[in-house]
Amino acid sequence: SVVEFIRSIRLNYAMEKLRSGEYNVTEVSEMCGFSTPAYFSKVFKEYFGKTPTEAIEIQLCKVSIKREPSSFRSSALFLLS
Repeated sequence: SVVEFIRSIRLNYAMEKLRSGEYNVTEVSEMCGFSTPAYFSKVFKEYFGKTPTEAIEIQLCKVSIKREPSSFRSSALFLLS
């Protein structure tokens, strides 16, 4: 339906904002036009299968993992020289 289509656009936009790391859940829920953070979290979980907080935590883990290898390489190169 049209309502579901519009909601999917809003939720995908919310996911982008959460992944950016610039906004918290409350800010994103307001930016995307949801009436309360609780309702936003409910529909977000129904759509993505995880809460907004879990989405943020997953993104933070991905960023952390991407940073580790390069810092490890730098340390290894320093030790080898």
